[in-house]
Amino acid sequence: MPFIAVSTRRLYQIVADQVAQLIRAGEFKPGEALPSERDLGRKLQVSRPVVREAMVALEIAGLVEVRGGSGVYVSVSAVPRLVPDMGEGPYEVFVARRALEGEIAAAAALAADDAALAALDAALDLLRRDVPPSNAGDRRFHAALAEATGNSAYVEINRFIWDELIGRGKLWRELIARRTVRPTRIAEHVAIVKAVRDRSPEGARRAAHEHLDGAIRDFLEMTSSEMQERAP
Repeated sequence: MPFIAVSTRRLYQIVADQVAQLIRAGEFKPGEALPSERDLGRKLQVSRPVVREAMVALEIAGLVEVRGGSGVYVSVSAVPRLVPDMGEGPYEVFVARRALEGEIAAAAALAADDAALAALDAALDLLRRDVPPSNAGDRRFHAALAEATGNSAYVEINRFIWDELIGRGKLWRELIARRTVRPTRIAEHVAIVKAVRDRSPEGARRAAHEHLDGAIRDFLEMTSSEMQERAP
């Protein structure tokens, strides 16, 4: 008997596939509105960000149409099928980054020397000059923060996040195309550097968490702006 490969499926992909299967079964007809984001989350027992990722994936696949201020509707021309793999879900990546980068910032506050602080200042300058904004300045900052810990494992974890998770796949590209940059973005990075310079692990951890919380709010807003409900 042949072995079957074991895979870990992304949560938003499972939700999107379930909705696609319901469309195929005729539970939702072409032109019909899907249940609200809140109702889908409750019925499927997943968070609203996961539902939003699933709706974007279905939209990219051509199975649904998002009508601003109205809701999500089954596309008239939809051909029900399983939704193709669209890469890592941004929400899960942000949540993982929040946990990891809080500890990286705390470790940097304990270990950063003058050279590391200078590298962080240089990264802040790059962020300020990064107009229009790209990932270059942000990536350089978080790399400098990981390097400031003196821990090669943190450096490698940060590299993996940026090389293998962030911005990969159709779902990320679609969301990045909708992205708007918060005016507080630079200030959040400045707060992290200040806490590192003050040798405050708790302050650095808190500043990193607040920064990633802001990134999560960005994600919620840019997905919900075209959905039927605003994020709380």
